[in-house]
Amino acid sequence: MDMLFVVRRLQELGQRRKMSLCMCFVDLKKVHDSVDRELLWKVLAGAGIPEENIVVIRQIHDEMRPRVRMDDGKVSSWFLATQGVRQGCVLPPLLFNFFFTAVIEVFAIGLSADDVILENLVYLEEETGARARMLYAEDAGVVSRSTEGFARMMTVIVEVFGEFGLTVSEK
Repeated sequence: MDMLFVVRRLQELGQRRKMSLCMCFVDLKKVHDSVDRELLWKVLAGAGIPEENIVVIRQIHDEMRPRVRMDDGKVSSWFLATQGVRQGCVLPPLLFNFFFTAVIEVFAIGLSADDVILENLVYLEEETGARARMLYAEDAGVVSRSTEGFARMMTVIVEVFGEFGLTVSEK
């Protein structure tokens, strides 16, 4: 779903119902480099990915030795990368989607019972005290009708993302 469409739709619904909305878009630091692989393998198994497929994916990532181009143009020596997903091929976005889905599921559990996680914008029209989440690749957006709910969601996001080894960018 197009994030710009989602934001505009939320704004329209808020204006129509004369609701205040608190929104925040969460950006993660070096997200593909910080994925905990052991946790990723568990997430994939929990999602029903066959063990033989996980073994192949693990083999692709084991002994991964990248180099880094520095700001001055120099390239580092090869080094062993023990976390993160391989970049530059089609598999990492899919792997990260599985991983991020698990993170968001834990985030949803971490909210209090009065918070409503919306899977669909239609519910916003039906619920008066709704909180929403929006996902796009490795970025997330949260929406709340109250500053208290918003603060709670942001606290839970930072805590849960940290538990998964992800760091929320402060910029």
